Amino acid sequence: MSERLPPHSMVAEASVLGCILANPAEALPAAIRRIRAPEWFYDLRHRKLWDTLVAMHAGGATIDTVTVQQRLKDGGNLEAVGGWPFVSALADTIPSEGVIGTYLDILAEKAAARHLIQACTSAVLGVYDFEGAVEQHWNRLEVELTGARAAWRNPEVKPDRVLRPKEIAEDVYNLWFGKQETSEQGLKLPWEFPFRVRESELSFLIGEKGMGKSTLLSYIMLHLASQGWPVFVASMETKPADTLSIMMMQLIGTNKLLKEADGTPTKESFRLYNRTLDWLQKWVRIYNFVGIADWRQLLQVMEWLADHEGTKGFLVDSVMRLGIEDDNYAEQGLAAKTFANFCLAKRAHVFLVNHMNKSDRDPRGRSRGSMQWVDNSHNVFSVHRNEKKWEQLEKALEKAAVVKGTAEYEKLVDAARKAVRAGWDSNFIMHNQRFPWAENQNAACKLWFCPESRQLRKKVEEPEAVFHLGLWEKREKRREKENA
Repeated sequence: MSERLPPHSMVAEASVLGCILANPAEALPAAIRRIRAPEWFYDLRHRKLWDTLVAMHAGGATIDTVTVQQRLKDGGNLEAVGGWPFVSALADTIPSEGVIGTYLDILAEKAAARHLIQACTSAVLGVYDFEGAVEQHWNRLEVELTGARAAWRNPEVKPDRVLRPKEIAEDVYNLWFGKQETSEQGLKLPWEFPFRVRESELSFLIGEKGMGKSTLLSYIMLHLASQGWPVFVASMETKPADTLSIMMMQLIGTNKLLKEADGTPTKESFRLYNRTLDWLQKWVRIYNFVGIADWRQLLQVMEWLADHEGTKGFLVDSVMRLGIEDDNYAEQGLAAKTFANFCLAKRAHVFLVNHMNKSDRDPRGRSRGSMQWVDNSHNVFSVHRNEKKWEQLEKALEKAAVVKGTAEYEKLVDAARKAVRAGWDSNFIMHNQRFPWAENQNAACKLWFCPESRQLRKKVEEPEAVFHLGLWEKREKRREKENA
């Protein structure tokens, strides 16, 4: 088919043999574990020498340049490999005997390339001469290509990922008897809830559109920051200025600051605005993108933040904005695994948001797209909005309208609003958490939404001070003092 020589590297082949002759006790077993067949050597002299070395190793013979040359001579093969000078010079061909793995990599690549050429050539010749179904040649080509790939994917097996129990005994001891209760490891949510935000975990939050997922998670991210974690918010559905404004409302506890008659902020309002901005500047980063993103580019940004700014908490809102088609389950699965691996590699916690299809099924089964988002997450949550309470208010107001304009009307309206206000706004549900020390795998929490602050609270009436910026600043100063 071609007059060109098949791919090979004489230097790499000689270097592998030279490494073995220079340090047979370590280099030869390593090479034997890696090289599957003598055909990995293209040069017939190198192939014959390799066969001799393997035979000597199997027989327990001493291996050095003298004994190897003698074995070749006794077998009548010394001249076939180039004589005494050729064997003696091999040990001088290597720049470093400690890099045999690099030379073996080259051998593997060249051997796989030759195997691939052979497979393709055989397939082409078979097609020229075929008598019958072409499908047979496709099948044959698949077998040949699989063999070529196997020759390439042949790394040396290393036991560095195999652990004996006592090698991790100290870590296990700390889990059982450490100062911190294992079930309490991680950062707290804004409310009392049997879950902690831990390092190296991926959390998946699902809910129908308009259920308040983004607002809830924004509030959670602020609380992570208040406990010392720098956070990153990638909300591809909201402009960065709107995202920051919501976080400022949640941090201050109101959506209104006092103004002067001319519309400018009062001195106190301006100071509070700047204090809030300074606090967020220290702890929060926001992704400057609205639309359909490239999930790989987003991960690169997240990796940079983790490496250079120590960011620990990440919010990605939402999966539907990661540039993957709804029916491309393969890429969704790859992305889910990559985000999970990011959490492990960077000791970070990522919250992924996804929309939910309308149905009466288990919310986990209603997540849009591939179920691998759920399967690869350590923790799965859903958010549900209490829409019935507003229907009840509307019906009560319609009923009261019959006596509109009377004192009775005002009483009915006040009673209706008070009754509706007592009803919860959001139901935050934990469907499972993959943590062996957790006391609860499932839990639910009814929350009340405060429109003025965009906060979600555990009670209808809750002290403002719990969420006040000043309290978080005091915590920060106390933490800095403890770490000093």
